[in-house]
Amino acid sequence: MGASQATAARIVDSKINPSVLVLSSLCAIIYIAIFVFAATRSVLAAPYGDPHDWDALVFATQKAGNWLGYLWTPHTNQRIVFARILTYLDMCVFGKERVPAFLIGTLLSLFVSVAVLAGIVIRNLPKGDFAVLACTFVVMTLISAAACEDCSFPVFSVYIFVSAFAAMALSTVELHDGEKSGALFFLAALVCGVLSGFGNAAGLGVWPVLIYAAVRNRHLQWRLAATVAVAIVYIAVSMSGLGAPSRHLGEMNMVAPAHLAKMFVYFTGYCALPWSGGSGAKIPAHLFGIACALGGGLLALRGARSPGGLGRIERIGCNLILFSLLTAVMATFGRVDELPQPIVPTRYFPFTSLLQAGLILALIAPVHQAWSRFPKLSQAVAALAICLLLAQQTAGAQRIMTAAQRVRAASAAFDAGNRSASVLALVYPDPGRASIIRVELKRRSLPF
Repeated sequence: MGASQATAARIVDSKINPSVLVLSSLCAIIYIAIFVFAATRSVLAAPYGDPHDWDALVFATQKAGNWLGYLWTPHTNQRIVFARILTYLDMCVFGKERVPAFLIGTLLSLFVSVAVLAGIVIRNLPKGDFAVLACTFVVMTLISAAACEDCSFPVFSVYIFVSAFAAMALSTVELHDGEKSGALFFLAALVCGVLSGFGNAAGLGVWPVLIYAAVRNRHLQWRLAATVAVAIVYIAVSMSGLGAPSRHLGEMNMVAPAHLAKMFVYFTGYCALPWSGGSGAKIPAHLFGIACALGGGLLALRGARSPGGLGRIERIGCNLILFSLLTAVMATFGRVDELPQPIVPTRYFPFTSLLQAGLILALIAPVHQAWSRFPKLSQAVAALAICLLLAQQTAGAQRIMTAAQRVRAASAAFDAGNRSASVLALVYPDPGRASIIRVELKRRSLPF
């Protein structure tokens, strides 16, 4: 950037247009309000899917009394410590008062992680309209209605915990200006990395990225040794006693062209959530997923190029991109053969949102330059993007509320004696076991 452009950038960023601040804040508030409304209206009280097993484990642990063992008991070869805690709170503490422990826990985790990331962005960008709008877009990317079901449906809550603590770990690890404060932020990153693994196995993907961040910070090599040591111990403890990560891995044909094509479609669909979710061919969405994956991979390999605060934001963006792409690879290998068609569930969106937020942050420098050179055009594009995001938020909220109503109807039909395949597909595949658990819940006057 030349001297005249640098001066223009300082002029543009030295003041905050009150109208931009007010409108951005208003749109963000409306956007978040739609999310919270949809999440609260979509809460499932009766167990849906795997929570039947979670509830049964609480019943068994109440008799055995081994609550530490309860927390560490795996579910489908994964540690789900946060889900265990919230299931206990839901059944033994808040249940009779109808306090939705899962909804509170997921919303709190999501909002805290968004606040941490937004705070870092706003503190490291030059003060001005660009900082306000950049922060607004990061918030809107992460608090999308596509993630509502992960907050409202307890069975999907694990993804919120993984993504929220991963975002905090991968952002705070880059805060190392002062010797004392940098050590505290590094410790916070390690703690958040551990907590991310308490969501489910995808949280273990944080550690390769934290190690990469430590390697990148060559002047802080002691962190590399500490990160590697914690990662080895934690992953070994987490994986101890578990079987294979997926039952599909041993049956996968890694050389068949048709299967490789299926994996490619699944991977690109994962990177294009929420637009690729559901059944049916969505070629534009998959093309978008290819662009996000390729662009994100190239940006992560390139690394940060800018000095100071912009460079820190770029590094955080690269961290988020790498973690999201790593979860995409894990999901592709572990889930691609669950269905005949390569359909990616929308419940994985919390991971994809980190890819999208990471792209915004990794591209912060060129976007900032464009904003400085063409402020009027940039403001118009930003306003259009915000309007489109608000429309998408409204449509997504309607979709999740409709889905929740469909699950409630299936649950009511099951309790009325309906054992059809469509009902069992939504409620629980083993009707006998589900009936026993649901009868016990009713006997205890728990939410149902």
